Amino acid sequence: MNNIFLILAIISLAAVIISLALGVLGMIRSSEFNKRYGNLFMRLRIISQICVVIFLILFFVTR
Repeated sequence: MNNIFLILAIISLAAVIISLALGVLGMIRSSEFNKRYGNLFMRLRIISQICVVIFLILFFVTR
């Protein structure tokens, strides 16, 4: 059971890295893409970070 939480934490961590990279690349270009999707990527990153923390807590609690 606890392996599921570890796998979900790793998937969420990958989502954090991808959303962070897309947000930074959008800011570097400072184009219409950043104006349209910059806030969305920031929200996605924050939600993904919360999921990582929750899944890691569940992983260590069920251990």
